[in-house]
Amino acid sequence: MVALAASRKYYPIDSVSYLNVNDDMEPTVNLANTTVHAPVLLREAVEHLDVRSGLVYVDATAGEGGHSLALLQASAPSGRVLGIDKDPLSLARAKKRLEPFGNRFTPAAGNYADIYCIAQNYKYPSANGILIDLGLSSWQLEFSGAGFSFQRDEPLDMRFERTGSSPTASNLINSASEEELIRILFDFGEEPKARFIAKSIVQSRSKYSINTTGQLLNLLNAIPGLGRGRKSHPATRT
Repeated sequence: MVALAASRKYYPIDSVSYLNVNDDMEPTVNLANTTVHAPVLLREAVEHLDVRSGLVYVDATAGEGGHSLALLQASAPSGRVLGIDKDPLSLARAKKRLEPFGNRFTPAAGNYADIYCIAQNYKYPSANGILIDLGLSSWQLEFSGAGFSFQRDEPLDMRFERTGSSPTASNLINSASEEELIRILFDFGEEPKARFIAKSIVQSRSKYSINTTGQLLNLLNAIPGLGRGRKSHPATRT
């Protein structure tokens, strides 16, 4: 987690990248009978940011609104929060959850890397604190249906923004060269047996298309010795 705090001055929000913010997609969300992600280090984040009434804050990874909720409560009655998230479903859940705060909370679709352009588009030229909590939420792992977890058989998508044209994990697995798969698994997954896994993927996809987490899991389970000496499941790094 990254928290930038200023008790008596504003942080200029600066970036070199550009994003066209598009809020046309507004998914329907029902929070009844669903688990809401509980953010870690919540009290510590609010204390470090020295949140005060009437000031302005940016939750650059808003998710389902857990940190934004705490920021809004601590900055009552007039503090404002800009909540940014790339996952439209999570952002819609945050918007629904934080409706009681009215225009004190501003949901914004996008990537925290583009914080400057997003903030400018939503009339937030500066902020007293910026919070970034990197990683996946429990809701994304358990309920998103995007294939982030191998605990259930789901489409092998693994994108936060699933309405766009960016390639899915399935597209990548079925089209990338063996060398590219090795690089991805080793560099990003820190998988020591990346070569064996990549070779097995290439051999398997010549027979059938790998489209679900279940198919990928079965493929990994069939690789001799892949799980030997590991404390975690052999599919964890893939």
